[in-house]
Amino acid sequence: MEKILLRVLDETLGKYLHGLNKQNLEVGVWKGEVNLKNIELRQDALAELELPVHVYRGHVSLISLSIPWNKLTSQPVIVTIKDIYLLALPTDTSQWSTTEFDDFIYRVKKLQISKLDQYKSSQLETNLQSPEDKAKSDEKSGWIEKLVTKIIANLQVTVENIHFRYEHIPSKVGNKNPDTKGRNPISFGITLKSLRAYSTNSQWQPTFNESLGLSFKIAKIEGLSIYGSNDTPSMTTLQAKEFEAAMKNFTAPKDEDYLFAPTNACLKAKLVLDPANAPAQTEVINDLDFSLDTVALTINQPNYQNVLRIANYMSDFGTQHKNFLESRRLHRAIEAANGDKKKIAIERWRFAIGCTRKRFLKKGNWDLAEVTKTLQLRNNYVDTFLQYLEQKKKKGADPKELESALETLELELSVDSVVSYRYLARLKMIQKERLQQAKNEKKKGIWSWFSDATSSSSDTAKTEYIDTMSLSEDEKDALIELARSMASNPDDLEKISKMAKMVIRAHLNKVSVAVFDEGKVACQILV
Repeated sequence: MEKILLRVLDETLGKYLHGLNKQNLEVGVWKGEVNLKNIELRQDALAELELPVHVYRGHVSLISLSIPWNKLTSQPVIVTIKDIYLLALPTDTSQWSTTEFDDFIYRVKKLQISKLDQYKSSQLETNLQSPEDKAKSDEKSGWIEKLVTKIIANLQVTVENIHFRYEHIPSKVGNKNPDTKGRNPISFGITLKSLRAYSTNSQWQPTFNESLGLSFKIAKIEGLSIYGSNDTPSMTTLQAKEFEAAMKNFTAPKDEDYLFAPTNACLKAKLVLDPANAPAQTEVINDLDFSLDTVALTINQPNYQNVLRIANYMSDFGTQHKNFLESRRLHRAIEAANGDKKKIAIERWRFAIGCTRKRFLKKGNWDLAEVTKTLQLRNNYVDTFLQYLEQKKKKGADPKELESALETLELELSVDSVVSYRYLARLKMIQKERLQQAKNEKKKGIWSWFSDATSSSSDTAKTEYIDTMSLSEDEKDALIELARSMASNPDDLEKISKMAKMVIRAHLNKVSVAVFDEGKVACQILV
């Protein structure tokens, strides 16, 4: 269990935190006390958004994880996070080289591939298990599933002081050290003073939940707000301590700068974790009761115009991204020409002719060259990934060259194609392992005619159907997937079908919508 948690933390936190000390993390996990202090966020922490923005500065004061390993069935796991401050700036892609665009595209694509491939590989492993091995696997994972269910049902989370801020100066977009003297940026941000989530009983009083079927949770939110302003100075020039203090103590200069004024909220959730163990009278899978103290929405002309400007910037990036994908080969050829006007002209004509041919292809005509190229890419990728999988199994092998070759091929392929080809490569590897296993068993069978000792040892040496796939890494992946998905038992589908999937109730104590014009209230609605 400790190893699984360590891997989940490493994979999850490693994507967002810079300079994560794996050795300290491992020691903390085994001791049951993980304390990560004063950590910086990675510059590509927002890559999953697939937007032209990057983290200019990011800081987390504390990530604490308390795990009572000896009392997991009676005490909660406690997660505490303090002071998450993130300042994001736009990335200027207009001057990007082909390599920089390729790097960005590949980072985004790699995240998508990783998620889909993990699901497909675990699905393949499950489908190819023999009935006996499935029974063993279910027996092995049954207690883990129950334990994970109880941990999730009683997880306590405390988050304090969150501030995400985005600054935008169109003329300075993309500068690593933007000069904002004499000019305030367009800024938008989200702030949260605190969030606390914990388990309760049916009367909403804090308690440790013993039930595996039904869970009661409360999440209390304090000081949630969204702001936009032209009147706050840039925070890019501040030193580390000044930046943390400014982000922590920030308040909007004017009330009209709050698109969503600071408010408190409470969410009460009644969740069915396991339908088989839920009370018979349970009618709803997820029953959510959400209450807000005050909802105060504000609209003014500067913020309205700023939203449109940033939306146009994001839209322009989408257009630029699409155009680059279509003309990537042309860009590469022009760069390789090194200023040779004749070569550049030839490449441009080739590109124009290629675009014309594609228009005809879209009308339903088939092009043999395109079909041949697609098949070659498919075969190259399947063979390369198969070699990569085999290299990973060898001790001391270095698959870096194969990883580089895969990256080059993945730039040319769609996400769906990559995932499908990896699936085919894994099937080929399984086929090769089975053939090799059959050959080995045949040799042992022949040798057994000459040696009884060899014959008896061959019985113990035989590898069962699933052993070709039951590697330690795969087992960990399967358990991680189990912990993440918490899928319901198929036998309970009939019971689930009779339940409503979700019921949401919202209680608003006070609602206010105000429209400002030149600093004055032009229109206001109170409910």
